[in-house]
Amino acid sequence: MTFLYPEFIYMMLPVLLFLFGLLLTQSEVQEQFFSLRVLSKLRVDTNRLSAKVRNFFYFLMFLFIILALAGPVIEKGRAKVEVTGEPLYIALDISASMQCEDIYPNRLEFAKQKVSTFLGEADRNRIGLIAFSQSSYLVSPATLDHHLLHFLLKPMNSSYSTEEGTNLLTVLKAANKLYTEGEEKRLLIVSDGGEKPDLTEEIAYAKQHKIKVYTLGVGTKKGAVVPKADGGVILYNGTTVISRLNPELSSLARASGGADLQPDELITLAGDGTEELSDGEEKPIYFHLFVLPIAFAMLMLVLATSSFHRGEKYYLPSLLVLGLFWVQPHPLNAALLDFKRLEKANSAYENEAYGESARIYQRYALEYQSREATYNAANSYYKRQQYGRAAELYESIHFVEAEKNHRLYHNLGNALARLGDDASLQKAISAYNQALKFRDDNETRENLQQVEELLQRRKEASRQGHNLFPLSTAAEVDRAVNKSDAGGDVGSMRPGESVMSDREADKWFSLLDERQRGAHYKIDVADPGQGAGNAKPW
Repeated sequence: MTFLYPEFIYMMLPVLLFLFGLLLTQSEVQEQFFSLRVLSKLRVDTNRLSAKVRNFFYFLMFLFIILALAGPVIEKGRAKVEVTGEPLYIALDISASMQCEDIYPNRLEFAKQKVSTFLGEADRNRIGLIAFSQSSYLVSPATLDHHLLHFLLKPMNSSYSTEEGTNLLTVLKAANKLYTEGEEKRLLIVSDGGEKPDLTEEIAYAKQHKIKVYTLGVGTKKGAVVPKADGGVILYNGTTVISRLNPELSSLARASGGADLQPDELITLAGDGTEELSDGEEKPIYFHLFVLPIAFAMLMLVLATSSFHRGEKYYLPSLLVLGLFWVQPHPLNAALLDFKRLEKANSAYENEAYGESARIYQRYALEYQSREATYNAANSYYKRQQYGRAAELYESIHFVEAEKNHRLYHNLGNALARLGDDASLQKAISAYNQALKFRDDNETRENLQQVEELLQRRKEASRQGHNLFPLSTAAEVDRAVNKSDAGGDVGSMRPGESVMSDREADKWFSLLDERQRGAHYKIDVADPGQGAGNAKPW
């Protein structure tokens, strides 16, 4: 066993020994007036701890605290640590024009898919994520945790910013602020380029601050209308807006020393991605033991402040033995309790107590940020025919493994389809298509075909003037969604089964959404309005 911070022992232990040495050598007040022979006759023997014994326990308590501060560890082994040489920041355009559908399903979703694919391939590179429109927001600093980046990337949309337009100069300023001195500044801009016809300012800034700009243009030369949330399109001076890919975006990349990349060329930014620390020096891996002296310090405090009427010589050893059992490592207890919670949730699901199962899984998911538990909670809601809540949970997560993602999007499609309205059916089709990207599956294809046919029949009926409401077609939807990875047939809600109240559920979903999106910090730059002279509000 070694100590990570032995200076605590060197500095504090001598002081502790000196103070307690003074304390133990001090005579009690009564001894200044009476002899020990007289005091022995005056005292009543209560078999309680003497002052010196109590002081000794206090001494041990402070000694254990000092040992805990010194950081006791056991070396488990050694490992060669590798990190990336230089970070890469990816700036994703989230302005309104990224909702154009000239690229399927739209520019923003296409861009997110390509960035997500790149993250999977560049797994040994430190990558940071920026969202921008008129201003820039730090979604994640440069990190090797690409699972986190996938998690933060998935829900990104135009609602992250209330500002309008695209300002490329502000994202260059933001990136320059994030890099430290001496680092190679590389920035990948994924955008349609906005509407600014001249990027001279941006090129000059990138050259001045030595920022290598790489661009992934998202959009087409033909362009498309810019949709609004209410289903309409954006008008400008009474004319329908057509947003096109800005050809000047590639000029910015080439002039700054970077490159204008195609989606399949993004991997060229990754390189080998590693650089050994200290010429390949191996670093030790420690098992930390500070919890043990802390536990013993607490035990000494209990002993020092307790009274023992009799049998002192038997009680103290017994308490010490019990203390050894009590201070067993916390992770063992936590793992055991977590296993029991998950086992209880799984047992409730198998016994069709879906409300109980959903409640346990969702609380575990919030506590440990577990995607698997969130997925299982969604399955439980699905079984209770609470398809809206199930869909919200499915949409809040994304796995790295292809098979898990296939089941996730398959079940999401089923939940959306069972909601029955046209908008949900359209989303269900997208979910099934997403599931098929991860694994081609006959069940998914059958459900996709059935939902597409159902939606087409509704459109034809609508053109003919007939009204088909979701509630009147529930049976038709049930026939369409004939298989479910959530497990067998859909169970009905059983009377008297314990579930969360609507208020608790709404609170939980709000908290989940907040954690899902994470904290996006606006990056303050000098003169933020610069570069937006000809910017359009989309």
